[in-house]
Amino acid sequence: MLEPFIWMFKTSGIKKHCIYLYSVFIAFFLFTGILVYLLNSLDSFLLFKPYINIIWFICLLLLFLFFQGYFFNLVENIIMRDWDIESTTVYSKKVKTVFKISLPELNIFKIFWRGIASSVAIILLLLPFILLVTTSNAIFVLSKLSSLFVILIYLFLLLFFPALLWNYSTRNSIVAVFNYRKAIYIMGNYTGSYIKNILLGIIYYLIDGWFINLIVNIFAKNRIFFAEHHGINLVYGLILLVIFFTNYIYSLYVNAYLLGTIAPVDES
Repeated sequence: MLEPFIWMFKTSGIKKHCIYLYSVFIAFFLFTGILVYLLNSLDSFLLFKPYINIIWFICLLLLFLFFQGYFFNLVENIIMRDWDIESTTVYSKKVKTVFKISLPELNIFKIFWRGIASSVAIILLLLPFILLVTTSNAIFVLSKLSSLFVILIYLFLLLFFPALLWNYSTRNSIVAVFNYRKAIYIMGNYTGSYIKNILLGIIYYLIDGWFINLIVNIFAKNRIFFAEHHGINLVYGLILLVIFFTNYIYSLYVNAYLLGTIAPVDES
């Protein structure tokens, strides 16, 4: 039950990967900050001012694509996991099988490409929702139904998401998100692990939301003190940034495990 939340600490190479992810995150902020500062310093700043927000958006998009790509490469490796046998001694009868997961290759071009492909796949995955809220016929039909029934329809469609994302991750093909037959097969044959991982994900998000809210409230209650002490405010801001990013990285590994283990290795 606790494996999704601790597996990364037992995985070889996790320290190297965390340092790499932090390095990319820091490099993004340094590059973007220096670029914006240089543009602000130019005499012709007014010519560049309209493009500052565009620059920020592009940088944020690149950062998003990088972590999106890393996430789905990680999910693929978890899906393709190996088995290992653990025993206290050679003669011990207490033998158990454990997952042996290899972390993805740290190839920035491969990661970015997977980020782009996975984003396209997710957009395609969202098409049924987009059609339901934009097509006039669908809107007309939904308006005739009770609110509870409409909510159930959306929840039913959402229930397919993990299986379809699992199928995309293992096939690495954007059209795999349309393979509802495979999704139904996974949901029907591995209902126990499927529902368990979804419930664990919901519980984790509730706890994680509580934690983030707690941190934000602590900062909000002391905002006057930090506003009056700019040096402390800067340090506190950096600490807050590190906490949030560390939480994000941890969540990335938790979610990858929950998604990658909804079905056994043989199904990949």
